[in-house]
Amino acid sequence: FVNRDRCRELGAHLVSISSAEEQAFVNTFVGTAPRWTGLSRFGAPAFSWVDGESITYENWEEGAPKLTTEAAVVVRNDTFKWLDEAVTQAHPAVCERQ
Repeated sequence: FVNRDRCRELGAHLVSISSAEEQAFVNTFVGTAPRWTGLSRFGAPAFSWVDGESITYENWEEGAPKLTTEAAVVVRNDTFKWLDEAVTQAHPAVCERQ
């Protein structure tokens, strides 16, 4: 997952979103393309944040999550809702440092 590795190179990780306020802040970085977040499902039945943070806030697009296989989550650039996609999709990411 290229964006995860790039965030690590910068001393950061893919963003975790734990509140509506944090979602609004992340939305300011979305721009004209969907952006990867740190929410994913790899070899597990449930989604989890890359930094181990608990999922306390959700902002799914209607009908999402839709994939039953491994997936990662983007913030859509038109609705600012979350959508699960195959990690083979090419999108920029939002990184964060703690």
